[in-house]
Amino acid sequence: MPRSYRCRRSCLSSVFLLKMAVVLLVLLACHLLLQGIQNGALETNGGLLADSDDVLMGQRAYRLFKEGGHFQKCEVPRLDPSEHPPDNVHCRRIKPLPNSCQLAHDLFLSKPPDKCEGEGPFNICQIKAKDRWHQEVHCDSKICQAGFSLGTIDPDLGILQWKEYGQAHDLQDQIKQLISVTSRNHHDFCFIRCLPAKKDENEVNTDDEREGKWSVEDRNYRDYVDLQYDFDLQDSLPKQLLILPRQFSKPKDKTLVNQTKISFNIYLLDSISHSHFFRSLPKSVHKLNRIRKVGNASVFNFHLMQSLKGRTYENLQALFAGELYNPKNPFGVQDMPPKAVQMGILLKSMKEAGYRTMWTEDLCWTWEWGIAKNMVVHSPGENQDVRWKKLKDVLRQSGIDGLNFSLASCEILKANGIRDTFHGPPVVCYNQRHHHHYTFEFLKMVQSQLNGAQQPFFHFTIANVAHEDTGRRVQTLDDDLAEYLEYLSTQDNMVTVLLADHGNAYGAFMGKTIEARIEMFHPVFLILMSKNVAKQLGPAKLRALSVNQDRLVSILDLHYTLRSLFFGSPVTVAPEHQAYAISPHGLLAPVSPNRTCDSVPRINPNVCICRDYEKAVANDSGRARIAEVIVREMNEVILDNAKAGGDRKDYRACKQLELKWFGNVKESHPKTGVTLMKMDLHFEPGRNSGNSEEVVFVVVQSEKTDFSTLIQLLSFERMTSYSQYEKCKDPEVPTKLCVCDLLS
Repeated sequence: MPRSYRCRRSCLSSVFLLKMAVVLLVLLACHLLLQGIQNGALETNGGLLADSDDVLMGQRAYRLFKEGGHFQKCEVPRLDPSEHPPDNVHCRRIKPLPNSCQLAHDLFLSKPPDKCEGEGPFNICQIKAKDRWHQEVHCDSKICQAGFSLGTIDPDLGILQWKEYGQAHDLQDQIKQLISVTSRNHHDFCFIRCLPAKKDENEVNTDDEREGKWSVEDRNYRDYVDLQYDFDLQDSLPKQLLILPRQFSKPKDKTLVNQTKISFNIYLLDSISHSHFFRSLPKSVHKLNRIRKVGNASVFNFHLMQSLKGRTYENLQALFAGELYNPKNPFGVQDMPPKAVQMGILLKSMKEAGYRTMWTEDLCWTWEWGIAKNMVVHSPGENQDVRWKKLKDVLRQSGIDGLNFSLASCEILKANGIRDTFHGPPVVCYNQRHHHHYTFEFLKMVQSQLNGAQQPFFHFTIANVAHEDTGRRVQTLDDDLAEYLEYLSTQDNMVTVLLADHGNAYGAFMGKTIEARIEMFHPVFLILMSKNVAKQLGPAKLRALSVNQDRLVSILDLHYTLRSLFFGSPVTVAPEHQAYAISPHGLLAPVSPNRTCDSVPRINPNVCICRDYEKAVANDSGRARIAEVIVREMNEVILDNAKAGGDRKDYRACKQLELKWFGNVKESHPKTGVTLMKMDLHFEPGRNSGNSEEVVFVVVQSEKTDFSTLIQLLSFERMTSYSQYEKCKDPEVPTKLCVCDLLS
């Protein structure tokens, strides 16, 4: 064999062996790295230091590595997946962690959404229009053989009053009277149910009733449930919620008729992120794409909406009043807000211009959450008539015509055995239809009637279907929302804003990936605009809306957009808002491509959705000392509050917080010498709490002086569920700070 050939073979073999060795070393290093991550936290400083991103994603990576798998690419969804964010924009969304989309799929989409169960739906009574001014009513006596009960809102109490009818024709006559041209008080709905069997007079009441252990609020709720007769929440007798048509006349002022005014339709879907909207509502997303392609209406999807705060109140205050809540005067979730949402700042001018205004929500106004609390008139200890008058007065002062269909929510929630929807059930139904089905039916009816009468309107609807632990219930919205979007695309003179205040703030997803934390502050935000409104705005403003889809925006921008659309001209930007680079036109003018989270309002604890705004840093011993200082401060607050309840000098039901470890540490530097640090603190949970650990997200400011470093806890938020501790906590200690043991 020639020498040169032998040399070439030897060289090739050496190169091949060298390459193989490098590959094996890389694989071994990856294996050891992933094995180390899989085994848990860095065992430094007594086990306090860990990086939760690495732990969570490393465990999954190691599992995939062993199975011969690979990371699944995960992108932030867009209406048109072929479009890509422009390169000239400073803020680019933080990349989702690898396989966080697969994790979301496993949690949310591994099985179909729940459905309404039971018999029905029952159409006890039906209304058919003969012409615009006359309707026929037919009630079926075969469905309710023992007679009927009709529930309508008592105008003096704001709750249902029931009246019995033995014959179908008597009920028909009453409904005809309700929907007659002269009727003004039917609140757009009524409830009908078949009469139940008469209650046995010898039936024994509950122990609580017999012993008089009802609280004032429980008594109010019991009285509401038991109007006319005791009604079993699980009763299977046929029932129906009937939407009632209303007649609207054209405005008497001819100038209003001759002017084409824009109607505003705001639909706020509480607690749904941009990504969760796309993954949970595919039919609605498809419908929006179809509307945009066909050209029935203009659709704008804002991909970089930064949430103000992970709570509804502050977002409502910014939307309606352009007011930013002062984080230096915080209030707890269970507390009454320090002031009412100033809705009149946006709505009073509209009322003066002849607009019809309406607030619709799926919560019961007599209970703790919703409109009464937001307007600071929730007073369960007062008589029902006083409470109702207070609410009506504050609504009128704020420029809201009424609650209308919102008042149906109390009966719907009661029929489901709940007072609110924040922790289940998986579906909220009435007569085998979802609660939101009726809301959309009502909105379509009243908006069609107002448009037909050339009556401009401002409708605000807030839906809480997504505000719950599992993240799955919102999927039940998809069919009805898609149908409603199709309807909206056919309406003239209307701007519809579909947005969320924030993403889901709790649940399994939040505990499994840091991507959920980013989604919490990245809510969905879309605008659907009628053709003639788009024509009225002109090319420059439409181009601005289009450009702003890929620029960082906030709910404060939307506030100025709505005002600019209403007035038809730029509005004055408040001095306190000028630091946020707000345009007098709102989003009808281009937002700066260089805008970052320094130029949008945020209330801490908050996560900026822009890439590289905050720098991930090591959880070293120096930051461990800061974590320990913060925990000591939190424990002092718990102890001080516990002492207020008695003479004891130690912890009572609410335990001393025991730090297991901390991680997910990020820093930013708003000014020289000042560092904002965010981290997750992980504590031991209470017994029988259902949590494997307690996670608290804290925002800490450290400021260097000539002689020392000042450390201040600015704010904190519980990332794991804590409402269960209401049952065992000390009365004086805020639930948000408490960890206690529950009875098994």
